Amino acid sequence: MARLDGADSDTQLLHDLTSNWQDGQIKLFLIQRVLRLRRSLSSLFAHGGYTPVPVSGEREEHAFSYVRTHQIGDMLIVAPRLCSSIIDDGDELTASRKWGNSTLSLPSDWHGQAHDLINGETTPVVNVHGTRSVMLSEVLRYFPVGLLGDERIVETLNSA
Repeated sequence: MARLDGADSDTQLLHDLTSNWQDGQIKLFLIQRVLRLRRSLSSLFAHGGYTPVPVSGEREEHAFSYVRTHQIGDMLIVAPRLCSSIIDDGDELTASRKWGNSTLSLPSDWHGQAHDLINGETTPVVNVHGTRSVMLSEVLRYFPVGLLGDERIVETLNSA
């Protein structure tokens, strides 16, 4: 637990966790991170709306996502599914090349940039057919689960 505590932006720790996923620390890290977010964003988790976000592109069947929306902001949650057909033995699930051109459309009321709530970095927002979107390969670049927050979520977390 102590090793995982200071991992807010430690890309090396995330790499170690995904490379050694069999030891279970990756699951512990994710649970720890989500519980902290739940404590800091309790109204979003307790009262936020739930809207499915379709994945578009060549790997659309290999991920699911939804957005939790509340007055304090929006959080996009992304998880892979049915990955055995696209991940070879020895490959990491975060291998960007595996996700191809797949995208997720951000809600129309998404405020500002998309902030990765696992590694602390900003995920690039792109324009896909006139819609603000994020590439699945960017969302899952460092970790096999994506948690993105808009500017309001980041402000709430920074003020907590």
